[in-house]
Amino acid sequence: MNNTIEISGSRKQYKNFLLDDISFSVPAGFVCGFIGENGAGKTTTLKLILGMAMKDGGSIKLFGKPADDASLKEDIGVLFEQPYYQEDWTPIDLEKAMRPFYKKWSSTAFHEYLKRFSLDPKQKYKTMSRGMKMKLGMAVTLAHDAKLLLLDEPTSGLDPVGRDEMLEIFRDYMVQEGRTIFFSTHITSDLEKIADYITYIKNGKILYSGLQDDKGDLNKLYLTLPVTRSSVVPGRYALSIGMGLIGLVTGIPLALLADRFSMSHYYGPIAWFLPVITISYLLFSVFNLCMFPVLFRLGYSKGKFWGMLVPIALFSMLYGVWVILSSLPGNGTLLFDGLEYARQHMLLVNGGMTLVATLILLGSFLLSKRLYAKREF
Repeated sequence: MNNTIEISGSRKQYKNFLLDDISFSVPAGFVCGFIGENGAGKTTTLKLILGMAMKDGGSIKLFGKPADDASLKEDIGVLFEQPYYQEDWTPIDLEKAMRPFYKKWSSTAFHEYLKRFSLDPKQKYKTMSRGMKMKLGMAVTLAHDAKLLLLDEPTSGLDPVGRDEMLEIFRDYMVQEGRTIFFSTHITSDLEKIADYITYIKNGKILYSGLQDDKGDLNKLYLTLPVTRSSVVPGRYALSIGMGLIGLVTGIPLALLADRFSMSHYYGPIAWFLPVITISYLLFSVFNLCMFPVLFRLGYSKGKFWGMLVPIALFSMLYGVWVILSSLPGNGTLLFDGLEYARQHMLLVNGGMTLVATLILLGSFLLSKRLYAKREF
């Protein structure tokens, strides 16, 4: 099998970042998703492939030739997360500027993509939304019949309908034999829908590169938190860790997950608070159920009892509200987009346990009040 992309032992040292000895390949005729957190090294890797950054070591080949071979540029289509075009240009102006650089440029194809993306050929670039700018960049990328597409977050900034439309464009592009797509993303649902291969990078190191369906055994994943697998698509799984934290979606190999997920990594420095406070609620509620009658016997007044209960119940309710709000879309509580199940799971688990704890607290009050209402203190 011929490889369109071959990277061996490549490295790049910056002041505060090291792309360390990365090696992977992408076979011709396949789609490879390049996944990793922001700052993991995805864009740097793409720049090394394109010669926009000078590597400090290793080798990079495209179509079996050194990546810096000028003859290869005609066959490569490039789109970065934020296309940089003249602000006052229209798509028509952009075509005039780009057409001389590509022998195989097709004005017909370019305008067909503009129509497909509902882009006005006379609209100025500076007035376009982020999603429209990405679509325009994609139209330019596809207009010169490239054999390899190198795309940096191509679906970023698009709504779900726009993302599906873009992925459909990719499928149409791949119909012709010998074409290859290498795209970076953090949206795992995109990987699910189109990627044949996955390359996973973290902190400048490649942790996995291979077939998407080579998932490995998730049951052997070493975690200090409980793991739940939920079947969303037959043969594929969503991984839920601990109190509703979602790891990675279906089809992601074991090697991607074996890096010991840390709740503090995805939730911030107070992440440990989530499971600890929920468990504490339950234990404290049971303690109250047993101890409130004893406290009454020891001579607590009714007023003091209320004084203890009110802040506890209030804190419990505030926590429940916080859980619900943090579970809503767009609040940064999920690791990746497209995981409605994750949001529901987190809401049910955390919110449900908080509700149970609150009911136990109120129940302990009512029971204590009923048992000792006739006593005088």
